[in-house]
Amino acid sequence: MNLKVLEWSGVITANVYSLFVASNAGLEFLGFVLLFVSAISIGG
Repeated sequence: MNLKVLEWSGVITANVYSLFVASNAGLEFLGFVLLFVSAISIGG
């Protein structure tokens, strides 16, 4: 169950990252931080 939570949180943060970058509102740094968190979550 815990692994599913990590996997889904990684997927959600990756989606939020793509929305931040696509919004073109200057949120690229926050987006890349979310991408890093996403990679760690999915890798965990």
